[in-house]
Amino acid sequence: MSLSATNAPRSAKALASARKNMLAIRLTKEMSISRPLEAKYSRAGVTLMPNRGRGIVAGSAVRDIVNLAGMKDITSKIHSRTKNKLNIARATIKALEAIGTKKHFTKEMGINAPATPTKE
Repeated sequence: MSLSATNAPRSAKALASARKNMLAIRLTKEMSISRPLEAKYSRAGVTLMPNRGRGIVAGSAVRDIVNLAGMKDITSKIHSRTKNKLNIARATIKALEAIGTKKHFTKEMGINAPATPTKE
């Protein structure tokens, strides 16, 4: 039995899990976030801030996640006593989850928008 034959089910399972846990992130026209975000996971804390025209100013696992999300102009600060990159990555994802959905934004702004788009 070859090595690739034993890894095929593992790859399919990992891909299915990734699709299930994928996030939709609302970005601005400049491919940045609309407001500063903060999140904490375990002992790792992360602050993500929009910036204009400076590119990605982030270190460690934050840079990897921001690149994969397709963001262009963002600054981050890691508030952590630990150098555990997994916890920093999870804090970053938790901060990006805080952006919210369209329903969350309309509720936050006090706008009455239909829950489902109307077809014309």
